Amino acid sequence: CERRRRARVGCWFAKRLAMDRKAQARQSNGAYNYRWMREVGTSPWNGRNLVRSNGRASVAPRFLRCLALAAALLAPRVSWALDPNRSLAQYARDDWNAKDGLPEGAVLSLKQTADGYLWLGTQSRLVRFDGQSFVAFASNELGLKQYSFVRGLVESQDGALWIGAVGGVARYQRGAFAFFDEQQGLEHPFVYALAQGAAGSLWIGTGGSGVWRLDDGAFLRQSDYNAHSELPSKVNDLEVDAQGNLWVATEGGLCLMASPPRCYKVADGLPSDVVNVVVHSRSGQLWAGTRLGLALRQGDHFQPFAAGNSPAVLEITALLEDSQGNLWV
Repeated sequence: CERRRRARVGCWFAKRLAMDRKAQARQSNGAYNYRWMREVGTSPWNGRNLVRSNGRASVAPRFLRCLALAAALLAPRVSWALDPNRSLAQYARDDWNAKDGLPEGAVLSLKQTADGYLWLGTQSRLVRFDGQSFVAFASNELGLKQYSFVRGLVESQDGALWIGAVGGVARYQRGAFAFFDEQQGLEHPFVYALAQGAAGSLWIGTGGSGVWRLDDGAFLRQSDYNAHSELPSKVNDLEVDAQGNLWVATEGGLCLMASPPRCYKVADGLPSDVVNVVVHSRSGQLWAGTRLGLALRQGDHFQPFAAGNSPAVLEITALLEDSQGNLWV
């Protein structure tokens, strides 16, 4: 079995090297070099990442890199495409912009789906990146309607990509889009946030009519928003915690959709009533990023949080918990 495994790996690298040589022949300027790195565990086919680095490369160094990578793959240890022990300065950086096919304007959201594609939500349209080229999806094509400002990207359990934008909500699956807007009952088609709900439903946060649920192709307003007109209507972010509770980050506090709903504000310890983002960590902590700083929920109140020499007052616009449980701000 070990000999067969080694033979498969050697064959793969021979094919990879041949493909690299062909690519080098096609690109006479040698501007780019691609290196494939795989996570090694019980099988050499556990995962794959595409790492791109700038600079000219000859066939001989590329062959040596392939040999070194083959040795790493056959070693009985786990190696990673990105080494967390390296400093940021030790990594090469690539920049992509309009000359590479990326549409003009700010990138508002990012999502890598299970098939490996990187999706970008920009001011003008949705974009897919495969490591080499960008594909921009224009309005009124492949089932899309008029849309812009893609702020929400969520992948559901069935592999569909959900897109929240000014104009409505789109679903991408098997190469085509389905679009949902006022015709399906959404009163305010300025979609600012998405979150996966139970049993395949999707929560939608809007810029003027609160929270909605998309279920079986139809929009229904969230029940607390129907019953309580005083709830803030502009939604910046949505989060579903481990207990299935829906948290809504708004311009008027962080609201828990319960019976009755509860909105946490400055009086409850938040640095500001304007909450931009909310994250529920795997350890059960609830973090709120506000216009005037970060806060952690402790019991029934929030505690403002400042780390090290960071400014005490800092607007928080994004939060991410990584695979090791670290919180990125």
